[in-house]
Amino acid sequence: MPIQNRCPAVLYRHFLFGCANVIHVYCYKLQAVICRNMEFTFIGRVDRQETNFRYYIIPVPEEVHLAFKEQGISRTVGEVGGVPFRLALISDGEGGSYIITAMALLKKSHTANGDTVSVTIRPDPEPDNYEIPEEFLEVMAQDEQASKIWFSQPLGRQRSIMSYVVTGKSVDTRIKRSLMIAERMKTDPLYRPKEKKKKASGEADSE
Repeated sequence: MPIQNRCPAVLYRHFLFGCANVIHVYCYKLQAVICRNMEFTFIGRVDRQETNFRYYIIPVPEEVHLAFKEQGISRTVGEVGGVPFRLALISDGEGGSYIITAMALLKKSHTANGDTVSVTIRPDPEPDNYEIPEEFLEVMAQDEQASKIWFSQPLGRQRSIMSYVVTGKSVDTRIKRSLMIAERMKTDPLYRPKEKKKKASGEADSE
């Protein structure tokens, strides 16, 4: 029976379960994982994080993390409680990863902090694409300095910013977020282009 299309992190499970289409992976931290051709379904728990601002994450099981890592995949699509998402896998710094869930996504899936929810996750077929709201384009058209900074940003940062803007429910909210980002890009050192390294004193050009 061919297995070359199976998820690399769980190939050995194919022989244990003998299932032609679905591989059932052992339970990891009470999260039973099912995989079909790089599409994983598991039960995750919403966890609120408190740093400089509040946000929510859903850690992914180790099997899922390893499968995506082995394939070099970080951009994903899927569903949380049946509500579609397009998000990146974020490293937790401890050998695992998680997805950040916007409050709007949690509300649509009727999920709150501490709740468990069904999560389906798979590779994003168009990882370089992202939506730019009209409100943000309008703000950029009126702010040349912010626009230049925006187009100098790495693709991943642009995508993360847009995921924040586009989740605004109303036009006013999306405009406010766009204006806030424009101002922040002009003042926050994070968005400044990296300066070229200066030559060491002993490496001065000879005349």
